[in-house]
Amino acid sequence: MNRREFIAGAGAAIVARGASAAEGGAKPLRAVMPPGALSLSRFSRSCTACGLCISSCPEKALAHAGLLDYGLGGWMLPKLDFAKGACDPSCSRCAEVCPAKALARRTGEVVKIGLAEWSREDCRTTKGDTCTLCSERCPTDAISLVADEEGQVAHPKVDAAKCVGCGRCENYCPAERKAIRVRPLDPQLAVG
Repeated sequence: MNRREFIAGAGAAIVARGASAAEGGAKPLRAVMPPGALSLSRFSRSCTACGLCISSCPEKALAHAGLLDYGLGGWMLPKLDFAKGACDPSCSRCAEVCPAKALARRTGEVVKIGLAEWSREDCRTTKGDTCTLCSERCPTDAISLVADEEGQVAHPKVDAAKCVGCGRCENYCPAERKAIRVRPLDPQLAVG
């Protein structure tokens, strides 16, 4: 048993005792897993948290997960950190370097890892500013701009069918509190 498994096991036992019946013990996924993780249960069983994918990421978008990202059992696993960078949908470097084969992804395969969601309250466009960064930076053309009720200012609209959750929109969003954030998917979906 390695250090991560010991700490995660001890923490999981504490959490299990304190989990309410209303929650059923299930915790929502807070972090976006690297492409090819497929599901949190598979990923947490396979990944050794060696960090090789993190150090090899050409976009510098991977980081170690904290205690709340995947739950205690996922502490130190890699996660996407869109404050640092975005995931290139055509890149498979993390899967190529993974010695544990925790990331099941082939070169050229695109994996839907999350879904961008727009927050009206936090967006600069709802405050009268013109901002088009999220739509300009989206590599899958999943974000379009639609005019407001008065036809004055254009606001982002996410096409869920096109969005793969790469996080480029979140990474480039200039709002103080990000107006567009990627919600993780579990399980992930292969789209190409």
